[in-house]
Amino acid sequence: MVLAVYDWIYGSAQLAAFFLAIIAAIIAADLFHHSKKKLMPWRYFLAAMILFSLWEILGALENFNIIQHTIILSILPSIFLALLIISLIMQILAGKGWLK
Repeated sequence: MVLAVYDWIYGSAQLAAFFLAIIAAIIAADLFHHSKKKLMPWRYFLAAMILFSLWEILGALENFNIIQHTIILSILPSIFLALLIISLIMQILAGKGWLK
């Protein structure tokens, strides 16, 4: 089976997203480790970024048929969105001085 140009571009984009997600997860994990109490809202955001990286990695593996569709790919977006909303609310509260 000969691959079309679209297949090559799509595959290259998936591989690029895969490796960039790994790099983003490493950076977010390092920042998560170094965040202090003043950066409490950022801890939730960094956890969301690690989860997003995992979501991208699993999505790329599924597109290349390395893994089959799992239920976790349906649950990860909800958890990601919840962590993102929590981090935004905490940042608003910290900006108003209500969060210590």
